[in-house]
Amino acid sequence: MDKILAYRQLIKQNIEYDILCQKLNGNIGILNEIVDIITETVCTTREYLTVASEERNAETVKSKLLKLNSEHIEYVIDCMKNNTTDVHDTRKIFTCGVFNAPSTIDSYYTLKVKSRYVTEVIKNYIQPKNHAPRLCERVF
Repeated sequence: MDKILAYRQLIKQNIEYDILCQKLNGNIGILNEIVDIITETVCTTREYLTVASEERNAETVKSKLLKLNSEHIEYVIDCMKNNTTDVHDTRKIFTCGVFNAPSTIDSYYTLKVKSRYVTEVIKNYIQPKNHAPRLCERVF
C-alpha cells in the first residue's frame, strides 16, 4: 500500500496535479480517473501489458507513464472532450491516450493550429462578403 501511495504522489507531482485542478475549475473527475489509471498501471506486477491492442513490456509502459507531465494530461483531456465517437471501455482509451501522449502531442497541436489558420484564411480572404467563389478560382 505504501508503494501505491508513493507512486500516486510522484505521479501527481510530475503532472502538477494542483495546478491542473485549478485549470479545470474544480472539474477534476477526469483528472482523478487518469491519475488512478496511471497509478494502477505503474504498480502492476504483470510482465506484459496490453496498450493500444498490443502486448508491451510492462517496464517500458511504466517508464513512459512516469515521464508524463501536465501538458500531456491536458492534451489527453482535450482529446477526450473533442471525442465524438462512442466509447465502450474508458480505461483502455485513457491508458492508450496517456501512453501515446508524448509521441502524438506535437503533431496534434500543429495540425490544430494549421486548421484554425486555414479556416481564418478561407473566412477572411478567399470568400469576401458578397462574393461566391468560382469553381476554378485559385485558393492559395
